[in-house]
Amino acid sequence: MSRGRRRLLADLCLIVLLIALGAFLLFQRGAEGSTVEIRVNGELYGSYALSADKRIDIVKNDVLLGTAVIEDGTVRVENALCDGKDCEKSGRISEVGRCIVCLPCGVTVTVKGDGGLDGVTG
Repeated sequence: MSRGRRRLLADLCLIVLLIALGAFLLFQRGAEGSTVEIRVNGELYGSYALSADKRIDIVKNDVLLGTAVIEDGTVRVENALCDGKDCEKSGRISEVGRCIVCLPCGVTVTVKGDGGLDGVTG
């Protein structure tokens, strides 16, 4: 086999390996969370189990900032006070480390759990 042909074969093997690795990382799911932590302006508003369906009205100074809805092991935000409604468009989350953020209202909804890998350490 000529040198050019061996190099081409090595390049093709590398490309296939990188595509396979990318597909694996794309379809890998994170660890499912067990609790939801809600914070308003950095202060803990409450911590709730993901296993029990519940609606949590997030209120500050008698103003409804939004509602966190826990159902079927996921959490989502609805009825947000903000204009853009990006927090509502985030959809349902259930994996450890995932969060929904509403910057105008100062609300964060974060899925917590015990163990599992996070996005930083892999």
